Amino acid sequence: MNKFNFNIDVIDDQEVLSKSSYKSSTQLEKYEEMQVVDLGLPSKTLWCKYNIDVDPFKLKNAKDWYGNVYSWGEIDPKEEYTWENYKWCDGGDRYSITKYTFTPLYTKDNSDPDYIEILELQDDVAYLKTNGTKKIPTYENFEELKANTKNEFMFNYNNINGLCGTLFTSKHNGNQIFFPTNQTFNDGEYWASSANLQDNAYKFQVGSWICGLSSDIRCKGFMIRGVVI
Repeated sequence: MNKFNFNIDVIDDQEVLSKSSYKSSTQLEKYEEMQVVDLGLPSKTLWCKYNIDVDPFKLKNAKDWYGNVYSWGEIDPKEEYTWENYKWCDGGDRYSITKYTFTPLYTKDNSDPDYIEILELQDDVAYLKTNGTKKIPTYENFEELKANTKNEFMFNYNNINGLCGTLFTSKHNGNQIFFPTNQTFNDGEYWASSANLQDNAYKFQVGSWICGLSSDIRCKGFMIRGVVI
């Protein structure tokens, strides 16, 4: 088995690992720990510090914090996000959904619904991108996050021009996690793994005027944050 080695730099008396060589599994574990945040949540859930596809060693510009956007239940980013090219739609409209269905009205050929409420792991981009160590948060995960933290919308976070988003501070241990919006002064939208009835799924939305859960059509492209399995 390959063992990873990391150079250790000291900045402001804190050790920062640089993913650059091979040495020990202990240092690999240290690197992995840097990517998650313990907010002291009742469920013990650990949250990913950054969005899926974000390189934590390249965070100089606002766009470096976003990662790719994905349709709900898809594992590849696209140039356009429509019903016509949505993976779980065979017919070009919201009335021909082929998986995660709850009523014949929205299924292909009015077939029987499958009543699958949570994304299966083979359709969870966070799970696939992290070698099975993370997954997309559920509706309940996002509810717990909001209930157990204080949130504040930030402008030019970390002194990065144009990087806006919501900073969540734990009510239990003071640890923090930041959710960027994907445009200045705009709102940032993150998929939950929980389907909503008909053609929708739940999303977590942050912005200068909003912080909470709602639902949206599944073909749209939103950012992805993960939680540790």
